[in-house]
Amino acid sequence: MRRHFDTSKDSEVKWHRSDKYASITGTEKVIKTEKEENISEGPGHPCSTSTVYADSSHNSSIPLSPLCTVITHDRDVIKFIPDLLAQVPNMPFFQHDDVKIFYTSDGNGPPVVLLHGWACDSHDWSFQIPFLLSLNLRVIAVDHRGHGCSSTPSTSDKYRPQTLAEDIVALIQHLETGPVILIAHSMSTIIASIIAVEYPDVVNALVLVHPIYGGAPPALRVLGEDMQKEPERSAELGEEFFKKVMYTNQTPEWLKTWSLRRVLGGDPAMLSGCIIGLTSTYGSIMGQSEESKEYMRRRKGPRLAVCTLPAAPGWELDIGLGEGIDQVSTLTEGTFSHMVQSEEFNKILGDWLRARNLLPQS
Repeated sequence: MRRHFDTSKDSEVKWHRSDKYASITGTEKVIKTEKEENISEGPGHPCSTSTVYADSSHNSSIPLSPLCTVITHDRDVIKFIPDLLAQVPNMPFFQHDDVKIFYTSDGNGPPVVLLHGWACDSHDWSFQIPFLLSLNLRVIAVDHRGHGCSSTPSTSDKYRPQTLAEDIVALIQHLETGPVILIAHSMSTIIASIIAVEYPDVVNALVLVHPIYGGAPPALRVLGEDMQKEPERSAELGEEFFKKVMYTNQTPEWLKTWSLRRVLGGDPAMLSGCIIGLTSTYGSIMGQSEESKEYMRRRKGPRLAVCTLPAAPGWELDIGLGEGIDQVSTLTEGTFSHMVQSEEFNKILGDWLRARNLLPQS
């Protein structure tokens, strides 16, 4: 299936369908869909089986990768795509307040919700989604507001971790999944912890990958302070932060290139808002204060922490581990260990899910 954005036409937003094509026309753009042979579209997941072409100049077409990741330098096109695609019937978007949240849902069985880290998106779980589906789980992968294909609020105060947590809870309730296994990475280990404390009824278990809530590099606080002073430099500052703390000597060059390009293409309000929001929780949710530790102890249910920071296993022990319920494991390749060491991570994850009877009975 091929889609085109054409900025040369102005009209009301309408949905048209015929046997050979479908189109949406908007006040600034038009999207056309032409069916091609040998291309199938899974129920509810048109993004994952299509190629999208974004054209803001009407002179060229720029291909987008599956799941709607925008490969273009045109910020107008980037901001427009979530609003446009959300109007197509059966597109996987959920409207929460004034934000459109992009997600995919595959498989049947006990539900798992995957939450990515800062300046990333749900593509980061590409090594885990097929694995989890092979375990007969329902896998729901979400793009946080301002990330990936989700829409982008324009002010930094819309990105507090509590607000991102509310998005996920609303989506879980909308999908009527019942309690879910939350698998969260980096920034989202804080978001998942907030959900587990504030909304315990929606959480069945927690898997925390590269947990940072016990403390983060001093560079994170410095980054938040710098972004508050110069929000227009958020992308540049974010790139510097990634280069300093996010990689190891074994991080593949393709992963560095991919992640840095996403940071540089990120909206300044999202980049600064998430970091400022995180650092604002120091002493109450994040960090080693007694208040923070007590907050984390309020999380209930089985917990798997896959740590990559040297101090992180000690944080988990200090918070407390339920015998035969919770587990701490370690990987060695930094922030993106679940990708770089995907086989090791998947084995840890699968063994823990099986040992805790969280997989469907065969």
